[in-house]
Amino acid sequence: MAASPQPDATEAYSMESKKAQGAMNDALSNALTTAAPWLAISSAAVYAANSYWPAFRKSFGASGKTSLVIMPPIVAYNLAGEASVLRSLRADADGEAVAAPSKRTGMTWHLRAANLFCEHTLLSFAVVITPMYGAILAN
Repeated sequence: MAASPQPDATEAYSMESKKAQGAMNDALSNALTTAAPWLAISSAAVYAANSYWPAFRKSFGASGKTSLVIMPPIVAYNLAGEASVLRSLRADADGEAVAAPSKRTGMTWHLRAANLFCEHTLLSFAVVITPMYGAILAN
């Protein structure tokens, strides 16, 4: 009786494995669908500011305007892709199809706030960066 071949530990975590390919495809799909609206919004905002605000036109060159357009979708792409990969890893570790975020009780307020920030990274980034953009563009 021949023994069935056992995959070694390195094959289970290989980038060529079906699990890894599925996780990468999910991450790419989620990242692109998250980044597309941010690209549209940031492009429209920079176009409107450039068209109707002379101070904006004079303050930023082409590279500054380009960076204002591409940074929000790049951040959204990275955060959504990373969140998708982490969900896949959690699901794989738990042996579930989809991992639900765990509800923790008995934590102090600052730990709950840190968890909220980590679970909603894109919204937290928007809350932090919006006043900074406003302060820069108000001058």
